[in-house]
Amino acid sequence: MILNFRKISIKENLLKMVIPLVLFIISITVRLLLRKWFYANYDVTHYISEEGYYWETYLDADTYYQYYLYAFKHENWLIYDPSSPYPLSGYVYGPLFVYFLTILSYFVGIFFPNSTKLEIAWKTVIFAPQLFDSLSTVVIYYIIKAMAKEISEEKVKSKVRTEIIAISTSIIFIFMPVVLFYNNFLYLNSYMYTFYALLAFLFLIKEKFDLSAFWLAISIMTKQLSLFLLPLWFLYIFRIDKKKALRYGILTFLLGSLLSLPWIVLFPESFLVRMFFQGTPKLTSFSIEYRWILWSTTPFHAFLYWGWDKAALFYFKLNQKYIPFIIFNVLSYFWIILTGKKLNENKSNLLTSQALFALGMHIFLSRGCYKYYDAFFIPFVILALGGKTLSIKRDWLKILYLSSFSIWIFFLNLWIVIKIKWLHQFYVFLIFLTVLLLIDEDLFLYLFKKEAYSSIIKEIDFRRK
Repeated sequence: MILNFRKISIKENLLKMVIPLVLFIISITVRLLLRKWFYANYDVTHYISEEGYYWETYLDADTYYQYYLYAFKHENWLIYDPSSPYPLSGYVYGPLFVYFLTILSYFVGIFFPNSTKLEIAWKTVIFAPQLFDSLSTVVIYYIIKAMAKEISEEKVKSKVRTEIIAISTSIIFIFMPVVLFYNNFLYLNSYMYTFYALLAFLFLIKEKFDLSAFWLAISIMTKQLSLFLLPLWFLYIFRIDKKKALRYGILTFLLGSLLSLPWIVLFPESFLVRMFFQGTPKLTSFSIEYRWILWSTTPFHAFLYWGWDKAALFYFKLNQKYIPFIIFNVLSYFWIILTGKKLNENKSNLLTSQALFALGMHIFLSRGCYKYYDAFFIPFVILALGGKTLSIKRDWLKILYLSSFSIWIFFLNLWIVIKIKWLHQFYVFLIFLTVLLLIDEDLFLYLFKKEAYSSIIKEIDFRRK
């Protein structure tokens, strides 16, 4: 019997290793093959294709990233030095972005020993998205597996069903058009900080808060967009355990400060501006004037496109004062404070709430978002779908749910990529409404119960021991 148990244990451990490895290999293979197929059939050298697809292409990878890597690795470039020449002066990322590219470049150099230094920099820049997105595929698998442990056994009837849902969710992510096009075909920058944010989210679900804080700090110092996750997750933990929440916030801040060295000491003003203020409306000459309309996208750009000039002007004036952005954040924080304990009891709703927050930030961010930043919220949307599927009892309904929602999200993804940029927020809002449907009815009804409000002040009272 002991030998049998050992054999079972060995098989289970091998299975735990094999499936993530196979998913990683499938992901990286599919991405490389689809990239080859795409470039054999389409031309992305133009903003708008000959077929009329509104690619919204950018040349950041060859204009910026490869030179960031080359200069940092070979020319002792001080990355936040305000006297650096263009395009090096355009570095508006966390310091870890170029650090990780540099580390990866040494491995790339092993496989291409005869390449020039600049060629190795370029090969690194185009391979990094394939690598990190494939790692994200594996993390999505682990998040769904972690979710299954949080759901009652009567809903998740077997480990086989859990494996199928976790694998299916990961494969759905592999084929999402926004991620493929902007990360793996154009090599834009959201892949790295998204992977670290997903890792942080995995440990948040597992309630390993120190590890979550560590990876969140890594994500923030790779790309600043992850900073928006900190107050939301802090409030979620706060509803579970006040002391752990304070530790989480302090640890994330201390790690972020440590990773800011030496730049925050050498170039404090340049570092802080590029890290935290570069995307503000004032610094990007954000205006309703038509000459700035190509800069980015917000809801008022969509209103202008539809000819709703008065609505556009009204939203623009609100946006100048950050009012839509502030209102959305306040509502999000209120939602987490109110439902935090319920989300902890049913973490599929936590996945959904996280996806809604990531989507809402892209809709209401005052400066607006380029399409390629959508690759950040896509994995959270897919996770919300996978988490909801886990909680459904009947197998046929699981299949129907997962397939129908994933197909719908796939086509919305495709429309985002090929349609005119001023419809961008419209499609993102459709995804937002789709994810909203995934929240359990009981959680909505909880908002109208007296107990939801009466316990909050008592529970967060610091004087209580």
